[in-house]
Amino acid sequence: MNGTYFKPILVAGAGSALAQTLQAKLEAKGLPFCGACSSQGGLAACQARGWPAIPLGDIETLPERAEALVGAPIEALVDFLHSPLECLLSQAGPEDIDQWAVNNIAQRARLLRACSRSMLARRRGRCLLVSSSAAPRPGKGQGYY
Repeated sequence: MNGTYFKPILVAGAGSALAQTLQAKLEAKGLPFCGACSSQGGLAACQARGWPAIPLGDIETLPERAEALVGAPIEALVDFLHSPLECLLSQAGPEDIDQWAVNNIAQRARLLRACSRSMLARRRGRCLLVSSSAAPRPGKGQGYY
């Protein structure tokens, strides 16, 4: 990217350890970002470090709420919204799989739709989806990062 960054950056799932590491690096580089947290614990962790953060809440309004907090339209989404259940689906019960599909597939699709529409309107933006299973052990030809 030669020093050119898409900014500000929306970090979804901002309370996770991976997202916290990214936000610390963004802060160190002076890049603007906003965390979106699905839990009160994640929100408190971000706010304790002085990072801008909002509750995940209504996915459809997330880009606008993030923009209101950081003062500029979001140009990048880094999505850490994942559950460790994606690594354990073979052991999960049918009800757990149904709930996982709602929280991890439908919710992420709605997040991607809301953010990409916002970015497409300005013809600028990038989205990166990070998987909990790929991060600790990336594999050759891995589809998620």
